[in-house]
Amino acid sequence: MQGFYPDNRLIAARGLAVATAPEGRFDNAVIFVARARAVTHARIAGAVALLPRDGAFWVDGQRPTVSMRSCASCAG
Repeated sequence: MQGFYPDNRLIAARGLAVATAPEGRFDNAVIFVARARAVTHARIAGAVALLPRDGAFWVDGQRPTVSMRSCASCAG
């Protein structure tokens, strides 16, 4: 999923499937840290909601450990 149109277009041009909004369930997820902590938490919670119980997710960005520690309750 890539909501930023220029990146969405580049990903699609490489022949990969890309959506602008989450649809269905996913096996894995990569979450990119945003500048705002609340946005990062929302991204993590949204990804976890779409993953199976044994799904994996990775957090990529400037301060992933801070985001993960402060988002311990995001998964519910």
